[in-house]
Amino acid sequence: MGMKSIIFLLITLLVGVLFVAPQANAQSSLIRITGTVFCSLTGAPLLNTTTPTPAFASAVVQLTMLGIPIGAPVTTDSLGQFSIGLVPSVVTSITNLASGATVVVLTPLTACDSTLPPNSFLQSVSPLRLLSTTPIIHLAVGVFRLVRV
Repeated sequence: MGMKSIIFLLITLLVGVLFVAPQANAQSSLIRITGTVFCSLTGAPLLNTTTPTPAFASAVVQLTMLGIPIGAPVTTDSLGQFSIGLVPSVVTSITNLASGATVVVLTPLTACDSTLPPNSFLQSVSPLRLLSTTPIIHLAVGVFRLVRV
């Protein structure tokens, strides 16, 4: 095999790794759970206030089922938004996921506002809302509640 053939083979493999592998990973997450967390006692924007409620940016969020973490934790973006992707083999049924899963904000509320109660966290209130089933199953967190530890 000549040097040109080896270089061509390496370039072909590199292109495959750079372009095909990310697409395969993106398509393997067929269940998506999304939400937005605000820096408040309920994780929601406060109404009737002169100052807008800030987003809870850089908060670590974890999906749990019966208190057991499912998948890897994710971090909210600058707008407080998160997106958790799951592979269907991790979940037995969408009904069980929607009714039994909770999203826990692992970062304490004092990280976004030191005036909020210490040792307080946010946890979603079940059930998760089903937004769509095609082409992916999309569930959303509707409401959070305060949890004190």
